[in-house]
Amino acid sequence: MTDIRGSFVVDPDADADNVVMLRTQRIGLMRVELNAPVTGGLLVLGSSSSELMLTLNIAEVRVGNPLMQAAARALVGSSDSSLLRFDAEGADDDLLRFLGTARAGDVEVPMEITAAVGPLGASLPVVLSGWATFTDVSIPLPGMGRVSTIEADISGRVAFLPA
Repeated sequence: MTDIRGSFVVDPDADADNVVMLRTQRIGLMRVELNAPVTGGLLVLGSSSSELMLTLNIAEVRVGNPLMQAAARALVGSSDSSLLRFDAEGADDDLLRFLGTARAGDVEVPMEITAAVGPLGASLPVVLSGWATFTDVSIPLPGMGRVSTIEADISGRVAFLPA
């Protein structure tokens, strides 16, 4: 639980910090690990509930293995969308836990994120961790085809400024 209250927006100058990583469990013989830059967002910390909205630029997703770029793209959105948006609400209990949905093009995924809020200085650092479950994903790699369920861990660090 945090004692900080108010509305905060993503700090556009904190490029190095504003990245979210998604790491899947093993899919066949491989895992997908991707990093997506956070391009916008809003964090509202209230006395009894909070809200989190993040926008990730999936057109700039970085994958460690270039051969996995197509698989990463299939996970986070259709080729028609360049943004993934996560909208969630949460209760201000012992943890800031946000339950919501991530959307990108034709992909809609339930997601849970826990936020650890650091001290308010020039910016408000927030460390994110969580999970998502992707269902019925078509992986455009030879021998992969459709995968019924993919579990993914999410982690990241985002800098916010008072709104």
